[in-house]
Amino acid sequence: SSGINAEWPLRPGDRLMESRKKSEEMLTNHIKKLSNDNSEILKELDVMHSAMSDLHKRYDRAREVINQMKKREDSLEEKIREYAEDLKNSEDNCRYISKTCDEQLEAANSRIDQIKLDAEKERVMMEAS
Repeated sequence: SSGINAEWPLRPGDRLMESRKKSEEMLTNHIKKLSNDNSEILKELDVMHSAMSDLHKRYDRAREVINQMKKREDSLEEKIREYAEDLKNSEDNCRYISKTCDEQLEAANSRIDQIKLDAEKERVMMEAS
């Protein structure tokens, strides 16, 4: 008897039920696929968020190191300016001392020459008398 029923064409209500069941299965499968895709996307998004967070931390550290190096560079440049100024002042002092020594040496030599000349005159006058 069941073989006879299978041979009869499906009634319109049965077709509708079968079509609805297929549509529900397709929708259920599509929802599962979308849910799985959504889970994958969320996992990838979490990985990207973690990577961006790490990148941001490295960027902050690099910026901090660069700022420290810039401060150190500024400090070293200031020291170089100070040392250059000290060197210039020392050179100026050396030139002043050298000039003063030359002038005093010249004055001393003139004085010695004058003393020798006076001594020679005195000797000549003593011999003459």
